[in-house]
Order: sequence, then structure tokens, then C-alpha cells
Amino acid sequence: MSQKNNFNAPKFAKRKLMRGLTYALVVGIVWFAQQQGWLNNSEATDHQAKNQTTAQEAKNKSKTQVSSPVSTNGKGTQRNDNALIAKLYQQRKSDEIVTAVGRVGKILPDDNKGSRHQKFLLDIGQKKWLLVAHNIDLAPYVPLREGDDVIVHGEYEFNEKGGVIHWTHHDPRGYHEEGYIEHNGKKYK
Repeated sequence: MSQKNNFNAPKFAKRKLMRGLTYALVVGIVWFAQQQGWLNNSEATDHQAKNQTTAQEAKNKSKTQVSSPVSTNGKGTQRNDNALIAKLYQQRKSDEIVTAVGRVGKILPDDNKGSRHQKFLLDIGQKKWLLVAHNIDLAPYVPLREGDDVIVHGEYEFNEKGGVIHWTHHDPRGYHEEGYIEHNGKKYK
């Protein structure tokens, strides 16, 4: 009596091909998510941080260290939350009112979708730069240039790229602490 062979070569090859395609698709999705910063992969984050740091160092090579303009709270005392911002970033925390003191690293195109925002990257002497999103429907446009020293007071929101500061303007409803951008001794709010 002979045993019947249950091995079906075409079916086996098809399963193997489907497994390979599924694996490739999953790997592709994970890679894309890492590139977008959606996954917290320390190796990818370290690689991105090194690239960003190298680019920043090259750009700032001819510039001096970030200066610290004086921010006052109306009582003559200084406020500089750059160390707090670094801690918030490490702890992945958001919704904190902060005052960042730094230098405009890069002017970005304005965001004109919905509420219009003036956008720029702020170098506060950390590994990553902050994105500042200043609502120009509620506050005046700030005449900035790359390399200008500024003080930004607003709400910090965590993101993988270093964080965002928004609410850099008055609150027309009076529910939120008012923010501002101080540039060349003038406050824009």
C-alpha cells in the first residue's frame, strides 16, 4: 500500500510568496512610520538627532553661541525656561506655559490654511530646535530674520522633532494665559 503525498507544491509556493509579500509590506510600513516620526525607535531617533545636530553645527559654525536676551515678567526679573523645555521634551510632556530664549534658526513658509501662522525654528541651545507657530490672525506679524535673538512666551507641545510653541498671542476670550514674541525690544501679541 502506498502513502498518498499530501504535499502540494503550487499551494506551498503561493503561501511562501504571500508570507514574503506580507513581511515586505510590514517592513515598509514600519520604515515609513519611523521616517515620519510616528514610532519611537531610539536608533532612528538617535540617527535623526545626529543628522539634525550635524546640520545645526555646520550652520552655526560661523555664529557665536546662542545669546540670552533678557525677558522680564514686568517686575524686572529674568525668565528663561530653556532647561524646563529640555526636561519637558525628555518626559514627552505638553500643555506647559514656557518662555524660550534663543536665536531664529530658520524661517519657514507661513501656514495659510485655517488660522494663519507665521512659523520659524528656534535654536535654544539644545540638540533639537523648537517650532514656533505664531497666529498672525490674532497677533501682528514679527519682522524676523535668521540669526535674530528672540524671546517666545507660549504653550509648549511635545513632538519628536523638538516640540512646538504656540499661543504666542493674546487670548480674545480671556481664558488662556497670553503669550508673545519679543524681538528687538518690542512685544508682538
